[in-house]
Amino acid sequence: MEFSREQLVNIVEKASTLSERLSSKFIVNRTKTIDNLVNTRIEKWRESAANGDDKKFENRLAWDGLTLEDARRAVAPVSLVDQINLPAWTETLNEGVKAATIAFSQDIKYNCIDAEEPIPFEELFLPFVYIARQKLAARTGQNYHQLSDTAHGLLERRLLISFSEIGAHVAELKFSSFRATRQSAIAYILKQSENHVSRDRYEAFINQMLNNNGLIAFFQEYPVLAKLLAIKIDFWLDAIEEFLSQLAADYPEIQQVFQPDADLGQVVEVKSNLSDPHNDHHTVIIITFASDLKLVYKPKSLHIDEAYFNFLSWFNQQEIDLSFKCLKILNRPNYGWVEFVESLPCENQQAVQRFYQRTGILLGLLYILKGNDCHVENLIACGEHPVIIDLETIMHPTIKEQADSYTSQNALELALRFLVQNSVLQTHLLPQWHTALGGKLVYDLSPLAVSDDEDSKHDSPIFIDINTDKMRLKYEPISIDFGKSHLPLLGETYISPDNYVEDLIIGFQKIYHFIIDHREVLLDTNSPLLNFSHQRIRLLFRGTQSYASILDNAQRPEYFKDGVERNIKLELLSRAYLTEETKPLFWPLLQQELRSMVQMDIPYFSAFTDSDRLFAGLSSTPFTDCMTPTYPDVIARIQQLSETDLKRQIEVIRGAFNTSIADSSEGTLSINPEQTEPIYENITPLSRNECLEKAIAIAKEIQSQAFYSDDGSAAWIGLEYIPTVKRFQLKALGYHLYDGSCGIALFLAAVSVVMKDNQYRSLALQGLQPLRQHLQNLETEKPTNDIGLGKGLNLKKPTELTESVNIGACVGLGSIIYALVQISNLLNEASLLDNAKQVASLITTEIISQDQELNISSGAAGSILALLALYKATGDAKYLELAVTCGNHILSQEITSDVGIKSWATDGKKLLAGFAYGAAGIAYALLRLYDITLDSSFFLGAKEAIAYERSLFVPEAGNKDSSFMTSWSNGAAGVVLARLGSLEVLDTDEIRQEIEIGLNTIQKSSFDKVDRLSCGNFGIIDILLEASTRLSHPSLLKDAQQRAASVVHKAQLTGSFYLFSKYHQDMYNPSFFNGMAGIGYGLLRFSYPKLLPSILLFDCN
Repeated sequence: MEFSREQLVNIVEKASTLSERLSSKFIVNRTKTIDNLVNTRIEKWRESAANGDDKKFENRLAWDGLTLEDARRAVAPVSLVDQINLPAWTETLNEGVKAATIAFSQDIKYNCIDAEEPIPFEELFLPFVYIARQKLAARTGQNYHQLSDTAHGLLERRLLISFSEIGAHVAELKFSSFRATRQSAIAYILKQSENHVSRDRYEAFINQMLNNNGLIAFFQEYPVLAKLLAIKIDFWLDAIEEFLSQLAADYPEIQQVFQPDADLGQVVEVKSNLSDPHNDHHTVIIITFASDLKLVYKPKSLHIDEAYFNFLSWFNQQEIDLSFKCLKILNRPNYGWVEFVESLPCENQQAVQRFYQRTGILLGLLYILKGNDCHVENLIACGEHPVIIDLETIMHPTIKEQADSYTSQNALELALRFLVQNSVLQTHLLPQWHTALGGKLVYDLSPLAVSDDEDSKHDSPIFIDINTDKMRLKYEPISIDFGKSHLPLLGETYISPDNYVEDLIIGFQKIYHFIIDHREVLLDTNSPLLNFSHQRIRLLFRGTQSYASILDNAQRPEYFKDGVERNIKLELLSRAYLTEETKPLFWPLLQQELRSMVQMDIPYFSAFTDSDRLFAGLSSTPFTDCMTPTYPDVIARIQQLSETDLKRQIEVIRGAFNTSIADSSEGTLSINPEQTEPIYENITPLSRNECLEKAIAIAKEIQSQAFYSDDGSAAWIGLEYIPTVKRFQLKALGYHLYDGSCGIALFLAAVSVVMKDNQYRSLALQGLQPLRQHLQNLETEKPTNDIGLGKGLNLKKPTELTESVNIGACVGLGSIIYALVQISNLLNEASLLDNAKQVASLITTEIISQDQELNISSGAAGSILALLALYKATGDAKYLELAVTCGNHILSQEITSDVGIKSWATDGKKLLAGFAYGAAGIAYALLRLYDITLDSSFFLGAKEAIAYERSLFVPEAGNKDSSFMTSWSNGAAGVVLARLGSLEVLDTDEIRQEIEIGLNTIQKSSFDKVDRLSCGNFGIIDILLEASTRLSHPSLLKDAQQRAASVVHKAQLTGSFYLFSKYHQDMYNPSFFNGMAGIGYGLLRFSYPKLLPSILLFDCN
């Protein structure tokens, strides 16, 4: 079996990429009718690169010097100009196909095959392993025998796995078709239920593929697969030949440096592909000699590693109580050998503490040295020593354009820059949530993650019944396995960091003060940092997960039929560059990314710590000068260290851990059915002065926590709740009422009015200034749906929207409207009403019709309450009309529940109870709308919602559902509040009974939960306070006061309120619903309940 030249030419032509087709090596094949094909491909390219935007696609072409006609030529069928001198990979491909007839001779043995762990379609790819083995032996001569047969088998097995990873899905498609032609569907189904595992049809398929030109036909149909397999072999040969040659040359020195007292012997074990493939598929390799010495081979210079461990060695020589493990390194110009770090247990509990204190010191060092990408696989717990094993992104550089984009900053942008560029989060050592698959997969790559494997489960296609007649792809829940080698081991238990946060902070403080104390030495001309001053380091332009995701999407069988189709899928990379109307300085990176990705490399960029030049891979020739040198930035950071910065960094550390351990379950209180009296009967309520004092103290702390800009604006960082993934994330807080600047400003405005103190009025307006500036920009720039107000902030573009618009009263446009109206009322600031009108103009009928949330929190029900507040403040009927549009939209989305009653699916098609996300809140909003419009359809819709909630009632528990949820969002507390808020419209014996049962449930609840307003103790307190007023019930007021006194007393004893966890000291979080502003507002309401309305009810005074 062998390709003809014509067949190889055809494969080269069809597998060629966009850039190859634009080169002089190819011409458009005019013999084919191509207009429809070209038009279709241009549309696909426009969609992939520019999300269908004509102008952006025009820029994408123009910035590469291309016209639309050039693009049409690039996607058209082509002919190869020189059909004699074909690319080298075609020879490898042909040799692999020819080897199919001899690869299975009886005298040829394969150590790469394991019958217990078969590789999908391994027989199909073995000829290519065979040819790779033959070529490697021929190219390396005696060096080949430095590895034992077993070690070579391990190398070959990893190569075989990579072939299967590339081509198994295509082979499975062919096998399924083959199998279907040889048995009926009924026979196949019957076979599936048999216990007997047959290989007859599988073997027949393999036989057909390896004989009678089966592989030739296969690769003619899938020429891109043919090319990828062939270049994989060529890259593998080059990389392993280099490795063996370097091993032979360095063998004597390896022995001298790493194991001088024993003969190394032959390499008996090899683990390859231990890193992402870079620079023509070079990867990290771990080898084990016969002497048991383990070494790590890295195909890049280790100069930066040497600089780091030399610095650690200097650090160890100072007067410190915790020294660090330093690794032995044998460095060469373009590669190196480094000591293998083994994961070892700690001796005792004290050693675990020392491990986490050292980790805090390590965090401080990485922060000072601008380290980046210290993910879970880059840290090893070697006893009580945390050891970083990959240092290529220490002193991580910044692209000039990214740095310059922050030169004109309001406070929000300043806070954002702090988190992204100037905080310990940059190290990636601390917990941070990441999402993939449209938010379906949530995971944490940090070594200090405290989440378990359940957090990272996702459905993934895997082969089952491998290499049998029943082999097929099946989607199964798979956890991302990060291993445990980054965690300290005590006995047989890996110790999570969640109980050692304070030890970590102690270590961080130690190194921070150490650097300050030794600042003069570190800034001296003989500084121990000088070794870092001219080192090659890596630029991570975007995360490896982003590259991997794009590659995965381009690996489907249909994209292996033509190089252009696959290349177009990879053009998703372009979108990150097309966010501006002018060509970005870093535009040249795109072509380098594409060049790597088409050959299944993960793009690699490098720079020098003292230069602005950027290099592709390890090249010696720069392709652009868009970098900001890192070494001067490190020196500047050391000069700027201060107690203020230390305090901020510690808050970030606490906040990062809060994102992992925060209670996002909406709060569940345990119920004691036997309890008949309030649980804090003997506690003395707080006096009015005590409430005011605590609220003012909170306001002062919020004032001190703010970021201030020269333009007079203020902003804060804190934890933002992401409902789609049910996680908290540490962010520069955006504009919303729930967890943004509007909520904080509302509290500050209340303090200002109550205390008659203009400093808090000023701070409230300063906090709103970034929002108002944004609205002003929308007036001068044509508004679009990408208005930056409906969701959270993008880290690169803090005022641009990256997801669909929300219109609710907690998060979204409605929340901003409601907050601005309330603050305007409190401060008597008419201009804020103008701002509220601006935001309201962005809630269009189109946006309302697209709302699928419907609820109070983020949907149309919340928008009703906000628009009614604006209508009440302005008297303008158009806001009432818009609220009616929201109401009609809600009614149009009714569905019939399992019990035959209509309700709404507001959360992933779930029909929920409660205020924020469920039927109670929707009913409340509809009743508020009915009260003004007298439109009976809203009244009837509300009654349907209430009836649905009653269907969830569990009589024997005296509560809604059996989980005894008493939260505001989804539970009894929210139901009570909704019924209270609409009593003036709907007041029946049944409603009164529901309120009484709900209040009884709340009063019997334990106090074992977080303190915040949202689903916390102060939420319960606010509901009791509101009930006492609306029902004229003094005992409820007393209960609320006693509970508030208990919470405040507990906070005094522990040093802080518990916002996110009952067991850990929290980050200071200033937000309203999840932070201190809401607690402060709650305390003020005890003294001024008529002046300050219930925000949980979105009420208006």
